[in-house]
Amino acid sequence: MKAGEEIVINFIQEQAFLTDSKALNLDRLNLPGFVKRFERGAHLVCRILSYNAGEKKLFVEVLRYAPDYSAFTEYQDMVADALDGVESVVFRSIDTQKLLSCMKGPEPVLRDGEGRGEHRKPNRAIPEESEWSYLMPGFPDEPGTPDGQEGPAGFPGPAEKQTLQEEYGFFWKDLRFAFGAVQVLCKSAKLGRRVEVKIYNDHLRPEFDAIKNYFGKILKAKKIKVRVRYELEDHRIVHLQAYSPEIARIDRDLIDSVKLEWVKALPKKKIAAEVDKSLFTMDEYFEAATDQKIKPGLFYQDEKELLQDLLDISSSKHYKQLRFLSSNHAHRIMKLRFILHPFSFLFLIEGEKKYHVVWETLDTAEATYVWHIEKDLSELKRTMQKVEKIIETIKVQGKTAYIQNADEHYHRIYHDYSALVDGFVRWKGELEAVLS
Repeated sequence: MKAGEEIVINFIQEQAFLTDSKALNLDRLNLPGFVKRFERGAHLVCRILSYNAGEKKLFVEVLRYAPDYSAFTEYQDMVADALDGVESVVFRSIDTQKLLSCMKGPEPVLRDGEGRGEHRKPNRAIPEESEWSYLMPGFPDEPGTPDGQEGPAGFPGPAEKQTLQEEYGFFWKDLRFAFGAVQVLCKSAKLGRRVEVKIYNDHLRPEFDAIKNYFGKILKAKKIKVRVRYELEDHRIVHLQAYSPEIARIDRDLIDSVKLEWVKALPKKKIAAEVDKSLFTMDEYFEAATDQKIKPGLFYQDEKELLQDLLDISSSKHYKQLRFLSSNHAHRIMKLRFILHPFSFLFLIEGEKKYHVVWETLDTAEATYVWHIEKDLSELKRTMQKVEKIIETIKVQGKTAYIQNADEHYHRIYHDYSALVDGFVRWKGELEAVLS
């Protein structure tokens, strides 16, 4: 897209249309917070300033505001394919009084009581502060406006302008993650007050708030540095820019590193004392973790992905065994179950005649336990409840107490860790021999 060309942005309810088929939700435009919906339709005529193809972000300058729908420009028709790729629009500045007017529709026509004709409702001489034009936060550096221009409407002479810069340091716990940004509360010594500042990065999501300390571990930084530039007119902030080198380094690769760092700590995580159970689905475990309230969908869509990462980053004694069990687990019948102490898993293998519940640990020398039951879902549910009690018994009293009193039909398959044989081949053969 070419700088200097004009385009029309049409607004209909909660959407902004760049073409007849390309619409963005209003939260993808850096409009003032009061803009929630355009009931009657409106449009802005804008000049393209630049386009960041990597971030799919279009930077524009508003030329005209109008309270109706408009045809798109010929240039827009020519570059419709390019506009289809835009994911956000950033305005250099917004005249909030004009924007409010085009949101509400045309000014009402009034008649005086003596029939002297029509006149429009007069504008206030001095607009409220929220209605002044202001530069939008997050816009790239632009050359300053020369002094000597007229000040805001209703005020004589040029506006008093000032630029201030300050640096801050924040611990990760003081940050609040949002969509495409982190928010911090800066205590400005030069302004004499607190200012909420956003540091933009399109890779960020609100869910990262629960794991923000892991970003510090990966970046090897206990604090982030933040540089903020304030531009003032008549002692009001009209533009601010914030930059942090640590936040700028967060990309997909670093987020993947954070994910693996978090997964590495998973076997050591504790659960709330009031949680009276030993078996957890992935969702249940994430919910029960006491140190973080992690949403299941933050990193993983299903337990297979989680198990694969656990195996890849751990020095598991039973890597091959767990890979084999995972590939044969009957996911359509039962979700994989996690046991926290010892960190281990319950798999379900569907045989021709029976179901087989298999307990395998991640990194202990414990044998593999296999329980055999009839192919009945009600019986499977009862068996899972019994297995949970069995695991509790083994954890508290040891495996000997269970073995001596067991009445269930089960097998134990031992692991051979000697260097002279392939322990996995032997284990796999013994397992397959008891599956039916």
